[in-house]
Amino acid sequence: MVVPSPQTTSYPLTATNASGNVSAPVMVTVVPVAPTPPPVISSFTASPSAIAPGQSTMLSWNVTGATTVSINGAGFSGAGSTLIAPAQTTTYVLTATNGAATVIAQAVVTVGAAPPPAPVINSFSAGPSTLSIGQSATLSWHPSGATSVSING
Repeated sequence: MVVPSPQTTSYPLTATNASGNVSAPVMVTVVPVAPTPPPVISSFTASPSAIAPGQSTMLSWNVTGATTVSINGAGFSGAGSTLIAPAQTTTYVLTATNGAATVIAQAVVTVGAAPPPAPVINSFSAGPSTLSIGQSATLSWHPSGATSVSING
């Protein structure tokens, strides 16, 4: 076995016997190896990124050039998605590794109180609903779930 030097080298072989000797060279060309580029994380998202307790969200990612891909230590493939339901606000760390480098990306899922339901106008009326100039009407309303009410006009 020949371990070539870091350059192109000629190795001569000489065979000898009583009748003489003969030589033949062989050339070994060393080609520099291009370095392996680091993996590329083209996307890593949580959708939605804010949820109420008990709700779930989708982590999605796309990675190229990695030999291993993991999210918070769990192994995955280069592209995909997974449904998660964290109990508290969590930072997810995607790690992509190959022989050249390790790169990371983060996605934060915020777990908070559920937003209140939208307000409802249960009733809104004018009495009387038809007026003559100079007359007045009484407006009556009954909303629920509202923090404020305004009437314009």
